[in-house]
Formats: sequence, C-alpha cells, structure tokens
Amino acid sequence: TRLGGLGNSDIYVARRDSNNVFTVVERLPFPLNTPGNDQRPYFHPDGKTLYFSSSGLPGMGGSDLYKSQLMEDGSWTKPVNLGFPINSPKDERGIFISGDGKLAFISTNRKGGLGGMDIYQFDLPQSVAPGLTSYLKGRVLDSLTRQPLIATIEIYDLTRNQEYRTVAVDPVDGSFLFALPGIFNYSFHITSPGKIPISKTITSDSILTSGELLNEEFLLSSPSIGNQFRLNNVFFETNSAVLEEISKQELQIVANWMATVEDTVIFELQGHTDNRGSEVWNLTLSQQRADAVRNYLISIGIPDDRLIARGFGMTRPIDTNETEEGRANNRRTEVHFR
Repeated sequence: TRLGGLGNSDIYVARRDSNNVFTVVERLPFPLNTPGNDQRPYFHPDGKTLYFSSSGLPGMGGSDLYKSQLMEDGSWTKPVNLGFPINSPKDERGIFISGDGKLAFISTNRKGGLGGMDIYQFDLPQSVAPGLTSYLKGRVLDSLTRQPLIATIEIYDLTRNQEYRTVAVDPVDGSFLFALPGIFNYSFHITSPGKIPISKTITSDSILTSGELLNEEFLLSSPSIGNQFRLNNVFFETNSAVLEEISKQELQIVANWMATVEDTVIFELQGHTDNRGSEVWNLTLSQQRADAVRNYLISIGIPDDRLIARGFGMTRPIDTNETEEGRANNRRTEVHFR
C-alpha cells in the first residue's frame, strides 16, 4: 500500500546484488499489479514462477490465485488463473508449493471450512506446476578433523558462461542448501581459507526427478608437499591445447587461492590424456595443455617461477580406457605441490 502503487495493495520485488545486499524495491508492472488487491506473492525455487493472489484480475471470486513466469529478458508472462477447484467463488489469498512442485497448500474462506480462512492441501495439477527444480545439500568439512569449515561456494552457469550465484556455508555446522532450477549446466567451486579448493560440475541430465535432493560431503585438505588436486572444470577444445572460455573461471579461482599460499611452495601442473592416438601425440598434447594452463595463470598474476608444467600423456591413467567415462577421467589437469 506504499505511495506510488496501482491499487489497494501491490507486489514489489527486490533483487540481491553480488554483495548479497538487496537493492531498491521495485513495483511489478501491470497486469501483475492492478487497481485491486494484489498480494501474497510466492516465488518458487525454480527461479521463474510467481504465484500470487489478486482481486483485480478476471476471476471466479473476490480474490483468486494466479501464476506468471519471469522471462529471460526480465519481462513477465500474462497472469494465468489457476482455475477451479483451486479457486472458488470465495477468496483465495495465499499459496505455498513444495520444492518438487507436486504438492500445494492454499488459504481460502470457501464454503465448508471451519473458520474465516482455512488451509487446504492438494496435489498440484501439472498444468499449473512450476518448472523442474532439484536441490543440492551438503556439508564442507576439514578432511582430517571432520570439523565444519567457514567456506564459500561460487556457482557458474556453464551454458551462459557467467556467474549464477554465491552461497555461504553455515559456519556452525558447515552445511549448505540451494536450488538448481530448470535445465542447467553448472560448475561450482568450494573455497575455504588455507584449504585446497574443490570444484565439480553438475547438470540437469544427471537429475532423475523434480525435487531430487543431492546430498554430499566435501572434505577440504590443507596444502602440503606431495599433495595434489584435480582441476575438474578446466576444459580444452578437442585435440587441442586451446582453453575453453569456461575454464578461465576455475583458473581465476585457483589463482586467487594460489596467491594465499606461502611463496616457498611450487605448483607443478600436470597434463594427462586417455589412450586414443599415438603415445608421442598424447605426450605432446598433454605438455601443451599443461603449458596453456601455466601461461594463463601467469597472465592473471601468478609468478612464473612458482609454476612448472609437465605432460605425461597416457602413461598415468587413473581409470579404464575401455569406456568413455573412464577416458574422460583420464583426460585431466592436476596441481601438485613441490
């Protein structure tokens, strides 16, 4: 009901910036807001579906429930009435939908209730359900003590080649939970002061059902001579030592971390391949790829005397070369401490 609204009550949105600070509150446009009462917004974790109650749109009763979706360009689709029997000739003033989009709860004063406004539960029809949403839950722990760590998770959209969001891990128990909406191809990077960063790629192709909860523990270790870690999100063009653009996100995170490690530590970058092609070709390719990673790290500020590049070709497999999955595991770049 603040000054500048369209009606008795309007729906506003506030967006959070890169510093996790909410920006100026903005009123949503017509027809999401009307001269009537527009209220009780519920924005689903799928990241695009808004449900709300309105008395100013064509409907069945005093206030009905509607659905609108946020488009790529920032506009909203025309509100859709959720229809009978979700709406009634009376008032429906609030809706909550489960994370998997299958179960819904509404508040309504329809005939047959016990009081003024009652809560009803029902299976949500697919026609008005939100998009596919999955969830990643886990804990970040010290690999030796298994104590929780203060950590940050940076998530990148590999399809759009841009940062998606940053998640802070709960410092008390090391836990985190975030939604993975729609069709996605994300990399995420876990960093904690004094610990070796961990990276992983997760795609919607690996999710079986909407609402699926992926639960993992991530164990971070301290850097020590002889220790190593894999650069899981560093990729090259096929049969080439040219870094794919998305690899630079991971290398920037690794460079930021390397800068915090005492300067007596030397980082050996090891390139490895699968067994397709000749031994000579694979040895050459692995060396070129290790050199490419080294050169990029130097270009973003890591001193060249702290970086060694070595290619091992197909001589050090960590998996079978009989399957595509195994060969993919063998094609890798590792960081060793010297």
